[in-house]
Amino acid sequence: MTTTAQTAAQVRSALRAAFPGVALSVRTHTSTTSGAVYVSWTGGPSAAAVRAVVAPFDSRTGDSVFTSRRAA
Repeated sequence: MTTTAQTAAQVRSALRAAFPGVALSVRTHTSTTSGAVYVSWTGGPSAAAVRAVVAPFDSRTGDSVFTSRRAA
């Protein structure tokens, strides 16, 4: 089984490949029963574009991936 940290690393790698030069923050939160990966950024790609990149990772490993675009 993939850990939340491994999922975050895969998400980070996919985002870097899709959006080179864009600063995106990838953070994790884990509890005893689940994990979550949070992605946030300012400016750059649209929320829909980021969601399209991270969608394959959402719940694939039991983790949830959340995206949040901050206002510039």
